[in-house]
Amino acid sequence: ELNSRLDSLVTGAFLLNRILDRMMSLFSVKFKLLNTSKILHKTLAHHFPLAGDEVSEFQDSRGMLTIYGDTPMADFDVATHIELFERMLEEFIKYQDAIEDVIDYATSEKDLMTKNFLMKYLSEMNPYITTAMNLVEISKAYGVEPMAMQLFDNEMEHCLTVPNLASGD
Repeated sequence: ELNSRLDSLVTGAFLLNRILDRMMSLFSVKFKLLNTSKILHKTLAHHFPLAGDEVSEFQDSRGMLTIYGDTPMADFDVATHIELFERMLEEFIKYQDAIEDVIDYATSEKDLMTKNFLMKYLSEMNPYITTAMNLVEISKAYGVEPMAMQLFDNEMEHCLTVPNLASGD
């Protein structure tokens, strides 16, 4: 039971990657937020497969097999770039809630190793949530007018509370 819950975190991380990849396509192609797409693709979308691997490696260290669940197609659309940031925040909070649920289960099973691993894993999620919150608030402040969106695109890097992994490009 605990292992299947860990599997769901692995699947959830890969689902976040798929959702974020779709968002990057929308930022770039639909909204012409090229800088935003470039930075967030490497900084956020590329993080989550690695996060899923972290859970899988923990499972391996405990002699648990990992099952990678299916992830649904990411074909959603939105009217504004702000809606993408709002969705990003919602998805990050859902994932945080899922981690907390598995922590609660590990606690009830008295599995301190898993609980401690997941507490650290949860704390690593916080800067991503903070980044998404910043992106929501700042994008709302800039608004949806084309020039304002381009100004936001130029300055959005200041919203990051995680390292900008695209800065070396």
